[in-house]
Amino acid sequence: MRNAKGCHKLTPTPPQSALRRLLSVSIVILSTSEGRRAEILEEVSAFYEKLYKEDKPDQHVKDLSGNFFSNLEIPQIQESEKTFCDEKLKEDEVLAALKLMKNKSSPGIDGIPTEFYKIFWTKLKPYLLDSYSFSLQSGQLSYSQRRGMITLLHKSKGLSRGDLGNWRPISLTNTDYKILAKALAERLGKVISNIVNIDQSGFLKGRNISSTLREIADIIE
Repeated sequence: MRNAKGCHKLTPTPPQSALRRLLSVSIVILSTSEGRRAEILEEVSAFYEKLYKEDKPDQHVKDLSGNFFSNLEIPQIQESEKTFCDEKLKEDEVLAALKLMKNKSSPGIDGIPTEFYKIFWTKLKPYLLDSYSFSLQSGQLSYSQRRGMITLLHKSKGLSRGDLGNWRPISLTNTDYKILAKALAERLGKVISNIVNIDQSGFLKGRNISSTLREIADIIE
């Protein structure tokens, strides 16, 4: 690519350096005044392991859940819809997904932002489409597309920066993975309304949760 200088400007500092700054400056007081990295990471790991530890339901609850779901008739998509969902992604689908993505969003480990793909789409599209097709055939995404980096964002200026509970973990994934996820979500959105009951009024295109709120208000009145 000719405009190497322009490419360099589009590519932000890799997230790893941001993580180093976060660990060495912001969370240093969590475990040790000297800021020893190993101790800090151990503290962070222990905190989130406890936070996200799965609660095991008792056997009675599991039995009730099993009986309830075993008697449900789960709607299924039509065979034609299944064929549509299983098809290889087309160029126009991937491009449409890319255009829907916001600029200036955090990239993944490779440091390549959304803007890079938009500007150099004509150059990158054959490689991107080949990558997606290969993943479909092999049943597995590429190694880089399966990787993500978890970093921490401070929730609010008024909260203590020394309390891990005041930090929000986010996963940074590579942009090519996010393009794929967006394209598949857009495709799924074309058929999902056929299997999701009309009572589910939110989070689907063409439906609005305000209609359900209005119904509840009418019932109460």
